[in-house]
Amino acid sequence: MEKLRELERFAYKIDLLFQTTKITKNTVEVPIHFGIRVNESSKFNIKEMITSYKLVIQIRLEESKRLIRFGIVGATGFIINYVFIRLFRSFGFSETLTWIFATELAIINNFIFNNLWTFSEKKINGIKEIVFKFVQFNVTSGGALVIQSVLGPLGVGMFGEKYTVFVLAFVVAFVVLPYNYLMYNLVIWKTWKLNFSKKLR
Repeated sequence: MEKLRELERFAYKIDLLFQTTKITKNTVEVPIHFGIRVNESSKFNIKEMITSYKLVIQIRLEESKRLIRFGIVGATGFIINYVFIRLFRSFGFSETLTWIFATELAIINNFIFNNLWTFSEKKINGIKEIVFKFVQFNVTSGGALVIQSVLGPLGVGMFGEKYTVFVLAFVVAFVVLPYNYLMYNLVIWKTWKLNFSKKLR
């Protein structure tokens, strides 16, 4: 178990619970029943409250670090996607081909930066492994390609080309990003593990 934080405060119990639930399969709560206080006052004062809240926020931010990085990489992919949609459109490509090519460039960007930064602790190394994972990444991202290639032109057809950025933002934020984050964690970098056999028991 990692070194506990805030050992001089009651907040260490929060960190103890957090780390315990991370490294154990099952955690069971065993209540402690204290008698009624008859002397003195509670040691849980305002300093203890502030320290506890601060530690909870710190833990939440640390656990959200990967999601935040994923969001930043996704934002760069969004910019690349939008810029190349405008560029390919200016070349006279059909709307569907425009979205397919622009989305593929965003996928390449996302693979590189997610591997080097977002999932750096699980970074893919070696030419063979990188090539294999990139192909796998494209296959799983095929869902994103299909989603954007269908919903993008559909949205532009409904609202007009001048609303392309809003259509793209909506499709990416509410459909593509959740799908990609799920695929990246389950299939590509395998940071999540689902124990289906345990659930079926």
